[in-house]
Amino acid sequence: MSSAPLDALTPREKEILTLIAEGDSLAEIAQKLSRSLKTIESHRLSIGRKLKAGNRVELAKIAIAHGLVVLSVDDFGSTNAAASLAQQWITEINSAIEQAAGRELLERFCKAASQLPGIDIAAICTSEDGSCGRGPDIYQRVIMAISDNGRLAKPISYNAIQTPCEHVIEHGSLITPSNILRQFPNDPWLKQTEAQGYLGLLLNDARGDAVGGVGLISRSKMGHQDQLREVIDFFAPRLAGAIRVCVELEALRSENDRLHADLARSLIHMPEPMNVKEDGHLTRLFQNIHQRVHQLAGTAFLSEFVSAICQEFGLYASGICTLDQSPTGMTLQSVALCIDGAQQDTIRYEPRGTPCDSTLKDGFYHINGYGDNGFNDDPFIQNHNIKSYCGTRLPSPTGETAGVIWVIDQSAIDAPEPIRNILQYYAPRIGAELANFLQFEMLMQERERLEAQLAEQARQKTKTPG
Repeated sequence: MSSAPLDALTPREKEILTLIAEGDSLAEIAQKLSRSLKTIESHRLSIGRKLKAGNRVELAKIAIAHGLVVLSVDDFGSTNAAASLAQQWITEINSAIEQAAGRELLERFCKAASQLPGIDIAAICTSEDGSCGRGPDIYQRVIMAISDNGRLAKPISYNAIQTPCEHVIEHGSLITPSNILRQFPNDPWLKQTEAQGYLGLLLNDARGDAVGGVGLISRSKMGHQDQLREVIDFFAPRLAGAIRVCVELEALRSENDRLHADLARSLIHMPEPMNVKEDGHLTRLFQNIHQRVHQLAGTAFLSEFVSAICQEFGLYASGICTLDQSPTGMTLQSVALCIDGAQQDTIRYEPRGTPCDSTLKDGFYHINGYGDNGFNDDPFIQNHNIKSYCGTRLPSPTGETAGVIWVIDQSAIDAPEPIRNILQYYAPRIGAELANFLQFEMLMQERERLEAQLAEQARQKTKTPG
């Protein structure tokens, strides 16, 4: 049989692969080769990447298949038994988590792992601040999923100092078959759970960043440590990915909550309608619009505003558009659009050659009649037989241009000042709503991307031979 797949390995890696196939644990290999356990673990990960093998069982099979190890009947029986045990547990857990993603995946894994022979508790945690790195709160941990003999328990927050978790954070792993309390006598949770054996592993995502940890606890002496480590190694990448996405989704939810709170506060601080003493009719129009929109927020506010101003002033159409500036040019896209009393689908257009171009440049623009003003090529104006336009530039909360709001009619707007007063009065509020809308949309798109990425990762993992 060709040894080509092994050509990528260094002599040291081939030596370690041989010892793995002979059934030695990583700790035993470290002792035999007079190297640290961390060094051997690094070699083992490198071997796995080069051979595209996810666990020790697969590595052993490759080594045996390519003649690195020649086993006797007795040796083969014992090694195969150990491999079969790990493989059986991997298959059972893989079946339990199936197509699960995110927090559900973490919970299902813990439920299945806590029912393995000799294991009583399985837990997965991350840092409290959600940074997933070595920040100031690295030792403040939040358990994202925990199960006691197949029963999910309430997640808790705790400080990892002087606990097994601290050792895992610092060294990457910890295996203590018995008397874990003797090693960590100040850990109240270990006392509460009557822990004896402990196996913990740091979880790193695809970028190599530490995102959390997984721990297995037994209330008696823990056996089959190597096989349990095989199981954790096999699922570690998928668990790390689920943690990363959970943390990022939670950050998105928090940001969404903040945006909603900002919108609510903007309603509270919105001033009362202006009092136009010289024009009682305008005052009533203004109050009618204010009454319709002042309790709304987000897209509901924007949609109702364009409808209200059209109805109150008897206008044909009104639109609120966001401005997108890219290296290829500027475009406007409607977020709210009312035409002839009905809400319309989104339209996207270049402001160049339209009245909106003048609005963006001058801040406010009004025109009656288009034939001699350079807008006769605007297809929207032509298709709707538009004769007048009034528009105001919208500022963002940071002072930049967020977009425009415009009204149009099929007859002349002979008195644009009342409309101008109302548009400019509401312009800061509309600009803030637009900015929040765009940020919210970006967050939702990012959430959908992350959820789709996690679901795809879950599908790919289930295709991996168990």
